[in-house]
Amino acid sequence: MILLVFAVPRIPPAWSLTWGTWDLVSGGVDDRHRLLRDNPFPAELAPPGYRIDGNEEHCDPEECFGWSVSFAGPDDLDTITFYPHAMTADEVYDYWRRPAEFVRHEFLSVENLSADSFCEQGDDIFHETHMVSCVAAFDGMAVIADSENEKPERGSLEHALTLLRAGVSHWESIRD
Repeated sequence: MILLVFAVPRIPPAWSLTWGTWDLVSGGVDDRHRLLRDNPFPAELAPPGYRIDGNEEHCDPEECFGWSVSFAGPDDLDTITFYPHAMTADEVYDYWRRPAEFVRHEFLSVENLSADSFCEQGDDIFHETHMVSCVAAFDGMAVIADSENEKPERGSLEHALTLLRAGVSHWESIRD
């Protein structure tokens, strides 16, 4: 099982109404990352049928750029990943809506998903897996839930949505 992590590019500062101050790349992003580290995803927010299997900070030698919670659940891979950004919710949405080059994908129509959220499914052509990802965009944060299985099985839209709701609940509870 392979978890793909994408480096988040440095983006100019953006005004964030949520945070109420200029959100500098090195300041606000680091603050939100620290908030995630200091407030781990609680076991009681894990949806029924999912058990927290791990929490992992995503860092390279120069910076930390995200946080993932993995679950023992119904799929080969069930995760919620939080990526702090120095962008408004619209910019975060547009950034994550761009397709990855190595994934054949299509956007899914989902009812009752907020305007700053979307789901997509795709096939990783290198690892022969099928994944469904759902993304919720906030000022300064992307919450991404993944359901992934090795082919011929398919990732589950229902599972990705369940995890996204849990990830959004966690972010909303710690960001205020």
